[in-house]
Amino acid sequence: MKTVPLALVALAACSGASQARRSQPEVSTSDVHHFVAAFSRLSPADTSCASLAAYLQQESRGLAAYRHKFNVTQHDLCLAIRRSPARYAALADKLGPLDSAAVMVRTVFARFAALHSMTTVPAVYFVVGNGISGGTTTRGKDPIILIGMELNHSVNGLPWTIAHEMVHTQQDYPWLGSLTGGPKFLRGTLLRQSIMEGSADFIAELITGQPKRNRYAESHEGELWRQFRRDAGSKDYSQWLYNGWNARALGDRPADLGYWMGYRITKSYYEQAADKRQAIEDILTIRDFDRFLAASGYTGGQPLAPSA
Repeated sequence: MKTVPLALVALAACSGASQARRSQPEVSTSDVHHFVAAFSRLSPADTSCASLAAYLQQESRGLAAYRHKFNVTQHDLCLAIRRSPARYAALADKLGPLDSAAVMVRTVFARFAALHSMTTVPAVYFVVGNGISGGTTTRGKDPIILIGMELNHSVNGLPWTIAHEMVHTQQDYPWLGSLTGGPKFLRGTLLRQSIMEGSADFIAELITGQPKRNRYAESHEGELWRQFRRDAGSKDYSQWLYNGWNARALGDRPADLGYWMGYRITKSYYEQAADKRQAIEDILTIRDFDRFLAASGYTGGQPLAPSA
């Protein structure tokens, strides 16, 4: 499928116009179609996955951005397919529903616009990668939302993922402390990163109407809050964020509980705010995360309430 504009009628692009200034995003599923075609020619005996070369040669700018961000090669993709062949075989059945992606994205973006004006209009590319990310974004003035379809089990769950990633493109937080890797002195604190992720979850809840639930976190909220408060200023995320790879070491504790804590803090801030639209503005433009936490009134163990 070729790149599809969000509008019903294709928008004529002015020569030399910045994509960051477009009023409607481009939405592309072409990479998924190309992958399914390449996968159908894949021979079990071919350890190099030669047919994937065609998929990569036809890559969109979205797939190119994904591969650059995660340093993904044909070899990496081949290994991922050999590890989880059923995951990739299932993509063929998603093509039909996925072809309505433009409508799906339009709905998500319109619902966000009812809450807050969009500061930038990101493109949305559905790609197939090596199982490293079901949803991510690129940075800069012309961000791209990248949806890794091999990790999205159902098209029905895509609006939430798109909404979460779209919120990241609207967050205007200080650059200093925005890194999640590299030397620890350059990273953001656990509090900052948890609010960044959790606020995207909360606004995705408002957009989609799908409440975020986590049975473990809900039943251990007071305990988690005490632990989180102790670690909030740390730059070690290993117990709270991006730790799904270490599931065995976590035991019965789910991965990524920092998302939940950030969600609860953000939800508390929104619920106590008299002006809900201003609350969204505040959430998207935090300058001092410790002050935001204090203003949220969140102290752990509060009863869950439906979002307004």
